[in-house]
Amino acid sequence: MAYHKPTDIDGFITQMAKADMRIKALLAEDLVLYLNDSENSIECVDLGLLVDGLIPWMIGSHFKIAQRALEAFTELIVRLGQDFNAYTSTILPHVLDRLGDSRDTVREKAQLLLHKLMECRCVSPQSLLDKLTVCFKHKNAKVREEFLQTIVNALNEYGTQSLSVKTYIQPIVLLLGDPTPTVRDAAIQTLVEIYKHVGDKLRTDLRKKEVPAAKMAMLEQKFDETRSDGLLLPSALNSAVSNDDIDAAVVSRPTRLVKRTPSATPRKPLFETQGSGDLLAAGAVSWEIFESSFENVPQLTIFSQRDMDDHMKITNTIVGDKNMDWEKRVDALKKIRSLLMINAQNSPTFTQQLKDLSIAFLDILKELRSQVIREACITLAYMSKVLKTRMDQFIIYILQELINLIQNSAKVISSSGTVALKYVIKNTYAPKIVPIITQNLMQSKSKDIRSTLSEVMVLLFEEWPTKALEKNCILLRDALRKGIADADSDARKHSRCAFWNFRRHFPEIADSLYGSLDPATQRTLEKERDSIGTNAGLRSISAVDTAAAQRARARAQYSSMARMKISSGSASLQGQYAQQARAKKISAVSATPQQPPTPERRIRSRSGVSQSQPTSRSTSPSNKLRDNFGIPSIYKQTGTIPKKTSGIPRSLANSRETSPTRGTQFGSLRRNVYGTNSPRRLDRPPVNPARPVLAQKILQQSREAENALADALSPEDHEMSAEFGRLGIHRKVSRDESDESEASSVCSERSFDSYRRGNDSYSWNGSRTRLDSSRPMIEDIDTIIQFCASTHWSERKDGLINLTQYLSDGKMLTSQQLQCVLDLFRKMFMDPHIKVYALFLDTVNELILSHANDLHDWLFILLTRLFQKLGGDLLGSMHGKIWKTLQLIYEYFPADLQMQCVFRILIDAAQTPNTKTRQATLKFLTTLATTYCTAAQFVIHSQTQQLVDRAILKIIQTALDQKSADLKSQARFCIAALYNCNPSQMTMTLANLPKQYQDTAKAIIQQNIRRSTSGMLNTHFRKITRIMSTL
Repeated sequence: MAYHKPTDIDGFITQMAKADMRIKALLAEDLVLYLNDSENSIECVDLGLLVDGLIPWMIGSHFKIAQRALEAFTELIVRLGQDFNAYTSTILPHVLDRLGDSRDTVREKAQLLLHKLMECRCVSPQSLLDKLTVCFKHKNAKVREEFLQTIVNALNEYGTQSLSVKTYIQPIVLLLGDPTPTVRDAAIQTLVEIYKHVGDKLRTDLRKKEVPAAKMAMLEQKFDETRSDGLLLPSALNSAVSNDDIDAAVVSRPTRLVKRTPSATPRKPLFETQGSGDLLAAGAVSWEIFESSFENVPQLTIFSQRDMDDHMKITNTIVGDKNMDWEKRVDALKKIRSLLMINAQNSPTFTQQLKDLSIAFLDILKELRSQVIREACITLAYMSKVLKTRMDQFIIYILQELINLIQNSAKVISSSGTVALKYVIKNTYAPKIVPIITQNLMQSKSKDIRSTLSEVMVLLFEEWPTKALEKNCILLRDALRKGIADADSDARKHSRCAFWNFRRHFPEIADSLYGSLDPATQRTLEKERDSIGTNAGLRSISAVDTAAAQRARARAQYSSMARMKISSGSASLQGQYAQQARAKKISAVSATPQQPPTPERRIRSRSGVSQSQPTSRSTSPSNKLRDNFGIPSIYKQTGTIPKKTSGIPRSLANSRETSPTRGTQFGSLRRNVYGTNSPRRLDRPPVNPARPVLAQKILQQSREAENALADALSPEDHEMSAEFGRLGIHRKVSRDESDESEASSVCSERSFDSYRRGNDSYSWNGSRTRLDSSRPMIEDIDTIIQFCASTHWSERKDGLINLTQYLSDGKMLTSQQLQCVLDLFRKMFMDPHIKVYALFLDTVNELILSHANDLHDWLFILLTRLFQKLGGDLLGSMHGKIWKTLQLIYEYFPADLQMQCVFRILIDAAQTPNTKTRQATLKFLTTLATTYCTAAQFVIHSQTQQLVDRAILKIIQTALDQKSADLKSQARFCIAALYNCNPSQMTMTLANLPKQYQDTAKAIIQQNIRRSTSGMLNTHFRKITRIMSTL
């Protein structure tokens, strides 16, 4: 029976009883996605039917469906809040059983569900733990172990204020003698965590219990280590003043933070919030704990370089082993700090060791045990403090996982991640980490992440030099804009503070951002500046050109009103408005911005924003605005292209699309190419004196620049018209025939203007009509590259079109230009716009045809990105274009170089390719070995022997994979193709592998040989049969 995706909760309920496991899996996944979207309604006939339908899924044998059921319950808890309390007693016994599941992911989801029950106040933490005390004697050891972890998580989250732990001491002591080692270890760790909260009162209480002497000695030792490490919380340190009961060890949390006096320095101390009592009382980690823990490590004795390399190798193995005992992993993390203290970073092999260690850290930051995460964050902070910028690639690789720790419910984990992140920002100046921070700041749904990253932005602007921020100044501006308007008050406060620090680095961009904000937000920013004190780098907004800020706001308002299409008949200035356009000398326009604004002008601009016609589309910045804000008319080094007045289209009322980005492919370039010094038109009537002053100046300057350009490009200039005719072929390349293009309808600007009267030259679209009549190709390669680097997809599209034409004309790039293009192409591989990516592939093809011999070092990156793209969901046409590019690679690059690059991709531990990506990689290698690579090219040298051995081993392991039949079959074909390419080399390679993999490869090769031989015999037999039948 076909599966139809439901659109409401009742639809899900009706299909939950189906027995087909495939339908259940699809239905469960869709249900989780549906509940996760807060916009979807959860109203239904009876929500109890949904709960009753999910319970069989949760207790079933299919672990994926059970995991989805737990996720669905978790989403329901978040959506319903305290109203879910009616179903808590129904699901709790089944969740308890899932704590003992053999799969880590299922146990993790069960723990998350319990956490959400407490967080959403469906049940109090104490009540929930009391209901789960049966877990102490549960027959499943995993349940006993997970319940101890639940106690630790609840204690770290809510502290001793909300929990009474005395009743759990005796059952935990009994688990010290549990037959399962992991349960015994968890019981010891649980007592240590309780000791951090209650202090020596726990020692007294344990002595009253019948704890074995050996166990008691071990606990005493661990308690002493915890105290000496400074890990005791304030509740433990102050518990001595209360009575003998453990429950009395409760300390009230402060209600507010201590504020600095106004006369204090405006620079905030590092990690100011981490030392606050409210965080520490909940189990958080402070900067002081980090500093005291850095050198609290075992001492190592190293006699030679080989000893140091052996220590690093062993440490890396232990840290990256998920099955290793957690205490050994903690000790290994401490050993990393010990090695750095004896200058392991000076070793010649340290760079490679650091790269291998980053892979292990990526796994350990996903660990569920808080003690391991805490030690990993301390080690990471110390590494950043010691290694500085040498940590840049390491940090880029693990930064996302570090940010994810911030939203963890356990305070010890979230605070550790926060402090470690601040150490990284303070010590490691890596520009590539800025996009990761800004992306999370703008897109994260967690208010904790957004608030913390806003605070990190303050530190970023305080600590980093301007040069390290220049490349990402636009991203930082956008992040500040989003942060200032964030829904979370803390995020807004930190973003406002960050704005003033940002202004120290980029005053022009900050002033432009300030001008685009509404007056209420500007006042709030001013108050924030006053609250952080006066600083020479933070000049008052009174020093900013307020008239320019008002003009920026007016332009944004005009653009918004135009999009709203308030009046369909006012999109052009026909009739009386056409007679109000005034003429002014171009020289006078260019000279105006040099004059400072008069006080009278300032007072008028503060009183309010003047209004022009309702659908005025002239949002282009004037020359005066550019001069006041320091925005040059050339391309910036950041790769962004400033807007020009002639680059904004004028939509007609009949146009189906009024977006200001239409038809601007070369609008921003024409000012540079042709200039604005053409003779002005003398037949313009005078301006209407009743027009508002501010709107008048903005619109007048825009129209004059456009008309000047139109006159410069008018058909009267026969030489230029002839040049346009020669370059007119470009229109065939750049013309877009889709439904969204301007060429798709008679109602579009281009075609509608063709039906206009020839003498109607005073409308806003008059100059646009003449400008669009011919579009020249861009000849300057530097300009083309700057277009490719633009943040606007339409300008990137134009840059790619022109670069393709440039290369197809036989022109070559210099080594510097080629390197710049390759750097841009690395980003374009992940371009989200399908049209830009299609053009990008065409450009890559031309680049291969022109510069194949110069791209040998870039081939690894090219193949990696193409295989990753093939692993996504693509249209058939795009899939074919990518394979067309791969076909060119087959033909234009040496086969042995391609083979080495593919082998490197197969064993690259820094990547986690999906099934489609792996299958595409093996398919490419199979075709390479079958069609393009000869036996002489598949020769293994001593320096590549290890690479080939690991790659062949990886392919054989894939051939044994049972998860995907297609991937398994492709791996088998690949092994056979490599053997057929060079049997002797393949045999020598297989001899270096373990025996079991040798046998697997031989069986695959022999099967292929039999199949090939059988096919040849069958063909020969059929030929003989046909001959005999003719006799």
